[in-house]
Amino acid sequence: MAASMKNFRLIYRILKSTNIQPHYSVHNSALCQVNIKYLYTAEQVPPKDTLTQFEESTEEFKYVEKILPRRNIPDLPVHTSYPTPSGWVPPIKEKTKDLPYTVERNKNHNLPVYVKQKALRGTKITTVINRVHGDIWQLERDLKSHIEETCAMNFLLLTEVSEVTRRVTLKGNHVELVGRWLIDKGF
Repeated sequence: MAASMKNFRLIYRILKSTNIQPHYSVHNSALCQVNIKYLYTAEQVPPKDTLTQFEESTEEFKYVEKILPRRNIPDLPVHTSYPTPSGWVPPIKEKTKDLPYTVERNKNHNLPVYVKQKALRGTKITTVINRVHGDIWQLERDLKSHIEETCAMNFLLLTEVSEVTRRVTLKGNHVELVGRWLIDKGF
């Protein structure tokens, strides 16, 4: 960091002494990305043979591809019977096509239902459902009525809907109940 700052200051002094206005990207980018045309005027550009030569190679890119994250989701695994010993069940598209909302699974084909704990004047426990598409408010109403009926609650279940992040948050730990309900719906 200190070396790059020293190089930045050196380049800035060169630019200032030659009365060349520094380009905005010089201030905010890495020094190796500074274009040579900002360091010299048109008359001062050194000849091509004095500049460092480089060669672009695509042969080694196969090693880089191995460590890059996959962009596509792998195919669903095929098992002999469902649910699997871990309890995993594939989505059933026939059951979900009539619903006004969908819950998309994550890249590991699991339901995006999580528990969050916050230490805020005690412990605040919430259940979060991510990746909701479609009518998120209808999902919240259906889920809220199902949990209130199943748990026989004497009070209203507090929920929060975020349309921007496509997330429904429920107060309390309802992961098992929500997961079973989503599987029964076909998600």
